[in-house]
Amino acid sequence: MFGSGTTNYKRAITWATTTTFAGSIAAIFLANTLVKNFSGKGLVPDVLIQSPAFAISIAIGAALTVFLATKIGMPISKPIAW
Repeated sequence: MFGSGTTNYKRAITWATTTTFAGSIAAIFLANTLVKNFSGKGLVPDVLIQSPAFAISIAIGAALTVFLATKIGMPISKPIAW
């Protein structure tokens, strides 16, 4: 908003802070449902899903995938075309 000249710097920062906070609050409420829907139930044993090491390995795998894709120049997300 500031870069396009739509508003001043202070209003752009306020808007960004407010929307980021609202998104964080929404994520808190939506995350519980997402975890239930994408828990891996049926893909791996329940004992493994509840293991902290399993969650850590998923996070590390995701981080390494993004890092590798970025390093070799592959896109990691599709930009929105307006």
